[in-house]
Amino acid sequence: MNIMELLNPVDETHNMVGATDEDIFESMMDARKLREMNRGNGDDIDVSTWDPTRHKALQAAITLRKYVSTFDDLFACKLEVMLGSFGQWSQAVEMQAMNNTKLTDYFTCK
Repeated sequence: MNIMELLNPVDETHNMVGATDEDIFESMMDARKLREMNRGNGDDIDVSTWDPTRHKALQAAITLRKYVSTFDDLFACKLEVMLGSFGQWSQAVEMQAMNNTKLTDYFTCK
């Protein structure tokens, strides 16, 4: 099996053969229109005000856990356990929100 077969599985690429340049262009233009509509909705979205990702939250939790582990205190021990539980809880929440999709779900077959 070569790298192209890994990146483009046969069962997911057979429907894309019929996609024309016009179909791809229309999809891109629709995406562009949606992006422009979201910009013009009156809300100035600042990237710095976005919610942190799960990855960044876990990095912060790991940093806090390392710092707290240096203390010999009951509160520090409880906080260390809670930070570990946060990692497990956030993973469970993220997994529950996932949907199975294929690349071909985003293209129509003609």
